[in-house]
Amino acid sequence: MKISKVKIKKSKSNDIKKSGYFGIFGDEQLADLFRKVQSTAIRNGNELQKIIFDEVTFTKFGESVSLDKVIEMINSGQNFYIPNFKISKSQFESATIKLEGKKNIDVDAIFFNDGILYIIEYKQGDNLDTKKSQSEVESLYKISKFFQYYNVVTSPKLVMWICDDVKNSSIKTTEHKDYLITGSEISEVLGISFEKVQQIRNSDQLDNMEFIKKEFEKFLNS
Repeated sequence: MKISKVKIKKSKSNDIKKSGYFGIFGDEQLADLFRKVQSTAIRNGNELQKIIFDEVTFTKFGESVSLDKVIEMINSGQNFYIPNFKISKSQFESATIKLEGKKNIDVDAIFFNDGILYIIEYKQGDNLDTKKSQSEVESLYKISKFFQYYNVVTSPKLVMWICDDVKNSSIKTTEHKDYLITGSEISEVLGISFEKVQQIRNSDQLDNMEFIKKEFEKFLNS
């Protein structure tokens, strides 16, 4: 994603002078630039999911699919990929699973192939704090348990996209450690090329470097 294309909504509550970056630099121009970089890094996660969706060759859905339809496809053996799948509290309760403090749980994707339902959450890097990682695996566990109620074979996966080996990740979650998987490993499961996805993702790097250089030149000459 190109930093130059990132737009940050301006409002009184989003005043650049109230940002953490302004607190560090005391300069609006630098604070705005670093905030754009941070926003780009966050949006890269959404872009990763979109690229993966585009590369998957199985039947895929660009809009929400009902639970009944999902179960129907599973029972018929139809392979599919569905992004941003959500299960509501009432649906969990219908499967005798308690969901406390949340109205629903959603995951980045579910993928059914060869009789296995993969429940997937994507993370760009390999750095996730203990509290966050625990929350992620708990959500994957509950959705996995939910589908098992319908006699579906599940395989929950927390994807460390650019990690070369999950043993090298910062995630310290010991429970459900078999959930962890690298980007190259999940790419094999999905039948896509990890290298091609990375090539697409990295295509904006040169433009981003040039943009940063020009912005710093403006700052130094101001």
